Amino acid sequence: MDTMSVTQRDFQPLDVTTLPRIRLVPMKATLSMNDKQLPMENVS
Repeated sequence: MDTMSVTQRDFQPLDVTTLPRIRLVPMKATLSMNDKQLPMENVS
């Protein structure tokens, strides 16, 4: 039981750190594309 607790605890922070990192990359790329494709919408 102790081993499972340690594994789950180690996996949680890893997932939490990987999720935002992987999401930040595509989000930034999409934002950049949207900014160049819809500059008027952004100004508005």
